[in-house]
Amino acid sequence: MNNASTYSIIYFCEGCTDPEANNYNPYAMFSDGSCEYEVPNVDISVDTMTTILGGCDVEPTYFIPQIVLNNVGDEVVDVLCINFEIEGLQNDTICFNNIDFQPGETQTFELPQTYNEGEVNISVLFVNGNYDTPYGDDVFDIDNDASYIYDMWCLDCIDPEADNYNPYADINQTPNNCEYWGCMDIDADNYDPDANVDDGSCEYLGCTDSTADNYDPNANVDDGSCDYLGCTDPNALNYDPQATIDDGSCNYDIFGCTDPNADNYDPDATIDNNSCIYFGCTDPEAFNYDPTANTDDNSCMYYGCTDSDADNYDPNADINDGSCQYLGCTDSEALNYDPDANVDDGNCVYPPSIDPCDDADIYVPNTFTPDNDGLNDVWFVSTTPDCWRSFDIRVYDRWGQLVWQTEDVNDVWLGGFTGGTHFIADGIYIYQIIAHKWNTEVHQSSGFVTIIR
Repeated sequence: MNNASTYSIIYFCEGCTDPEANNYNPYAMFSDGSCEYEVPNVDISVDTMTTILGGCDVEPTYFIPQIVLNNVGDEVVDVLCINFEIEGLQNDTICFNNIDFQPGETQTFELPQTYNEGEVNISVLFVNGNYDTPYGDDVFDIDNDASYIYDMWCLDCIDPEADNYNPYADINQTPNNCEYWGCMDIDADNYDPDANVDDGSCEYLGCTDSTADNYDPNANVDDGSCDYLGCTDPNALNYDPQATIDDGSCNYDIFGCTDPNADNYDPDATIDNNSCIYFGCTDPEAFNYDPTANTDDNSCMYYGCTDSDADNYDPNADINDGSCQYLGCTDSEALNYDPDANVDDGNCVYPPSIDPCDDADIYVPNTFTPDNDGLNDVWFVSTTPDCWRSFDIRVYDRWGQLVWQTEDVNDVWLGGFTGGTHFIADGIYIYQIIAHKWNTEVHQSSGFVTIIR
């Protein structure tokens, strides 16, 4: 018998030999120049430019241009360079490294300060290691309409060691306006003699267990000094394993539970001390209630709705009895029909023959003066409230910190910080709006609002 097998071997002499290419051929021996590579879609557009007017009484006034760019590509941008030419000056280029500029995002980039007014030509020439011609360009004006931020930058704490240090400040507004946070109570164990603002960090060492015999109600840090009086003899009937100091109360009579049916039956006990324990469910409301039990063993079980997503969810229920209710609009013809609802909540919304919300506009003021003079003291968004299913408004300062947020389209901003009574400084702030209409249309917008007092 002939056991030899026949093999067919096919050699591909030429093809793409680069494993990083999309059409890499592992059988090719020689490259024919056909390798194809996926080209990332990197694209940046120039949106707007604003200028902040800076300077103090000890130096000339200057401008700080702020460029708003849009990432309209599909790739995260981590490096970009902006070329700018201010009228009367030579071209200059500034690069931003290690940024996280996600696709679809809008970010603001600050150019170096200038003392010149006039036109400025903006071009983005370098993105993620690649040059283009160009990625985005535009022409803007620098003029004296910029916001003046003298008080915010010039007069503040200049001590880098202070907790309220302002790197933009030139001189202290008052001799003692720097804040040093710490514990200011001289009786505290971590008293800080250099602190001038108490930050609530004071620590008072002592016994914090209220059951201890030397419990200290003023202590907030347990130092392990708690003492517990009791019988410390393990051979005693009333031995207390928690006791650290023997109080002479040890009892050596053989007391215990003498009922063999009890869960803690003690065959050595000679005197019943009424300590017998009978484990079981002690709740009469449970379906497995045990009337003979005197110690609950957490075995009780309850019927009810066990789905946490249901409107009548019972966190105490162990077995679902099919009573779960899901409130919502049960009419499939309604705009807000909920296929998971089994109880109609009467809030179904139906599309009118002519939707009055099709042309619902959003008007956002670009300035207000919260100085309590009765004129233009609050900032709010003007629109038709009933046209929106949800409405989210957020305001950030120039460092990206959230200073105000609301989901109520009728809400107003008084110029306070996160709803508190502390009013923020004059200047330019950034707002963002994300809203959804009942017809699923989404509105997104952002811009600037200026506070002037």
